[in-house]
Amino acid sequence: MANTSGLHIFADSGVPTDTADHTTLVILHGSTIHSGNFTRLLPLGKARHARIVLVNRRDYPGAVPYTESEQLLLSDAHSDDEVIKSNLALFMKQRAQELLGFLVELVQAGGVTPAEPIRNKGGIVVAGWSLGQAWMTALLAHASSSPASSSLREYIRRVVLYDPPSFLFGYPRPSDPYDPFLQSAAEYGDPQKILDWVSGYFDHGPTVDTLVRRIPSTSPRPTLRTIPLEELPRMVHPPPGQDGGSDHFLVVNGHRVGFFRGFWQDALRVSPESTEDASEEWRDVEVRLVYCDRSTWECVHAAWHTEIEQEEAQKTGLPIRKLFLTRIRGGNHFVHWDYPEETLVSMLDEEAVVTVGSRLA
Repeated sequence: MANTSGLHIFADSGVPTDTADHTTLVILHGSTIHSGNFTRLLPLGKARHARIVLVNRRDYPGAVPYTESEQLLLSDAHSDDEVIKSNLALFMKQRAQELLGFLVELVQAGGVTPAEPIRNKGGIVVAGWSLGQAWMTALLAHASSSPASSSLREYIRRVVLYDPPSFLFGYPRPSDPYDPFLQSAAEYGDPQKILDWVSGYFDHGPTVDTLVRRIPSTSPRPTLRTIPLEELPRMVHPPPGQDGGSDHFLVVNGHRVGFFRGFWQDALRVSPESTEDASEEWRDVEVRLVYCDRSTWECVHAAWHTEIEQEEAQKTGLPIRKLFLTRIRGGNHFVHWDYPEETLVSMLDEEAVVTVGSRLA
């Protein structure tokens, strides 16, 4: 397909030939680990009547690097927090426009079927893993203001927030809110401990106070310790996540100035139906948060607080998007590598709970 968005199709499983109502699943990655880590999903698409398109974001292999002016929007050289917030908002609006343009071109290239929400078939399910949640937030926040939205209206079926961290929602932090990705490289300590933390399996308790902050379980082993060494270069690209990198700037500055809270609320809230604007194209698109209950505390905390936020909106009558949670019981942040089939079920089916096995123990 012609692609003018700057994003890069890392891999495409292709259009299934044995069905007329297949789903197109588009997945964007997080920080440092790019879409090469989703490749175990590709062979499973046909059996689930799905085309799987893995996308690398700007600044990652195959995609267009950010320009100097785009990088400046992420800079922390500004002393005024409100200026930083404004710049980050513009930066993420540009990312929404890129992604919308990419999806339009995907439809124009052919092979994308119209969405059938009632039958849970067809259309596009677009997912953002980890930091990729910010791209999903941007998509929802700016869908109604983009001309591209109208041409996608009959195709977008679901937006998936796939195991995102709590700080991307701006939720209140608990005591000892350990997260190495919100620190500078000088504060990281042992890099292997960071990899173990992000890809480990945690034995969390049932309350915020009993979420395990730092040390994962010894069994199963952290996923990044089990991936063959020859595979890692095909999925890892450190520069954007390092000090001075685009992802690092977005994460650290966005968290520090409190950008993410308002950003998420702009995406979640819709106008009351009595004053519905014709331009609010996507008010009925389902938003699904898929979380793994043995992932880092950040991801479990995000799911719990999203559920609380949803309940409070219902009590107060605040109009918000159609928001659903799917729990992957026993999964960690890299469940797509360890349990790819169950991961596809969590995104494509209508399950509230997906349980993974214990074959890794």
